[in-house]
Amino acid sequence: MLPIPFFRAGVERDSRGSVGVVAALRESKGTAVAASDPQILEAQVFTGRLAGIFAEPAAATSVAVAKKLRVAGIIGPDDVVVCNLTGHGLKQPEAIHFSEKGFVPIPPTLEALREQVEISEA
Repeated sequence: MLPIPFFRAGVERDSRGSVGVVAALRESKGTAVAASDPQILEAQVFTGRLAGIFAEPAAATSVAVAKKLRVAGIIGPDDVVVCNLTGHGLKQPEAIHFSEKGFVPIPPTLEALREQVEISEA
């Protein structure tokens, strides 16, 4: 298990247990990289803003790790990277941190929605 205390992310035990995971990493010449809770939350927000995908924290871990590997120079600027985002953000709603102060009800009209979007983009 990767050392991510709040989010259940990373390598799950399979029928082979932890030994099998390590063996698979060695056989594939792969690597395991940890991400902190703040890094995962940042990746979750980034994924939402960039792609409109509300990924659960465990899924956003792949984006957080890809960023770490890019910053470390392991992933190059021209490399193609695919992050598998399989879990929806509402799968773990307690991970969502927001201020209710910013939420103000608007009338259920298209015009009110347009106005709200314009305000939030300013």
